[in-house]
Amino acid sequence: FSIIEGIVKFRISRGKKIIDVLPVK
Repeated sequence: FSIIEGIVKFRISRGKKIIDVLPVK
């Protein structure tokens, strides 16, 4: 688990496309 992953999962859970703003590959 990392801070970034937590933020991404949080954003996705809210229905936001975080990957468009912050790619995590």
